[in-house]
Amino acid sequence: MQLIVTALDSEARPLLDQYRLRASANSGPFRLYGNDSTLLIVSGMGRVNAAAASAYLAALAGPGVHSWLNIGIGGQRDYALGSAWLASCIQLLNARQNWYPPLIFNLPCPAATVCTVDQPELEYPSGHIYEMEAAGFYPTATRFSSGELVQCLKIISDNAEHAAERLRPAIVSDLVRAALEPIDSILKALRDLADELQQAEQYLALPALPWRISVAQQHQLRELLRRYRIRFGATVDPQLNAYTNAKDCLRGLRQQLQQHPQHLAL
Repeated sequence: MQLIVTALDSEARPLLDQYRLRASANSGPFRLYGNDSTLLIVSGMGRVNAAAASAYLAALAGPGVHSWLNIGIGGQRDYALGSAWLASCIQLLNARQNWYPPLIFNLPCPAATVCTVDQPELEYPSGHIYEMEAAGFYPTATRFSSGELVQCLKIISDNAEHAAERLRPAIVSDLVRAALEPIDSILKALRDLADELQQAEQYLALPALPWRISVAQQHQLRELLRRYRIRFGATVDPQLNAYTNAKDCLRGLRQQLQQHPQHLAL
């Protein structure tokens, strides 16, 4: 299942048309749309709403291998209006919290740092893209899915020459509609990754290990193996028996994942 989170109805509207998503009669506290393969939720503005909507959407989707994409507008001093940017880093302003979505597929658009703020930022004090939801969406969605399957796409709606005050719902919808090509490419890449992981699930049963491993370490190992299969392929042997204990094994897998280059091709 592909799970999409937008903050605004105007952001969602072009996606509803593009992917033929229908309104749910039982959407609960959020507006919800879907078809057999995709669910889209409109969270409302702000990181708290984005986090709540993402958790609610995860509960509705249920267990399984799901991909996630947050689509929304953002402001940046110099970037062209309507340009689409994937988040390579998500920052929560003044909180010293950073998240780094792994970008391991060929990118249809550039990547940049996204900074989440609690109030609209009109001065653009840094070179980052400013918006209000990513730091609520990303850490919540990654509780339910591997980080490689959780991405944020921001479409530039305002810059130093075009103030945010000019924005109207119709303009926002037009900006998202103009970015449907990269959006479709990203959704396809995430769908392919999710399919690979689904096929790799059969390899995730832990083999007999030559050392003791706690229940907590078993959970960590399975999650690392999921990420390993996405990065290296389902048939690549992680050589678990080469380690002397569970702690070294977990550390070694994390190091391999960190060292493996992420593909940032445009």
